[in-house]
Amino acid sequence: MSKLYSTLYKSVLRAVNELVKDIQSTVPGQADLQYWAWESRMDEDKMPRVPLLGVNGFSFEENSGLWLVRFGLTISTVDDANLLEEADIIDMIHSRFGEKRKIALVEEIAGEVEQTNELVCVHCEVLPMGQTQVRNYRSIGVEVLRTGT
Repeated sequence: MSKLYSTLYKSVLRAVNELVKDIQSTVPGQADLQYWAWESRMDEDKMPRVPLLGVNGFSFEENSGLWLVRFGLTISTVDDANLLEEADIIDMIHSRFGEKRKIALVEEIAGEVEQTNELVCVHCEVLPMGQTQVRNYRSIGVEVLRTGT
């Protein structure tokens, strides 16, 4: 696997984008949810006034063949005073990235996307919320390991 970091990163992005699509289609009132690239930065006033979910803070550690991948999933809801929208999204995140859940490790091989391994979630933590006058922000910390060699 010559492109290890990009393969890991793209696999996580793929899994999160699939989660966004599932939330849009199955969670009542979340059809407007969008994937958001938090690390690309943007003035809050220019952000869409819809719920947003995306990867924030991807890191990778390799130690004697052990791969430890950590990332945050940041949720931002708009005018969600009772945090009910956020709670529904967190439930879906946990169902996908809670302990022992698996993420397909995929690579492009000869022009085709193929699953080459799996990552298993070993830690999922809902972190404290931050907020502005309009938006709530909450991150969920996730750690995953490679399941095999």
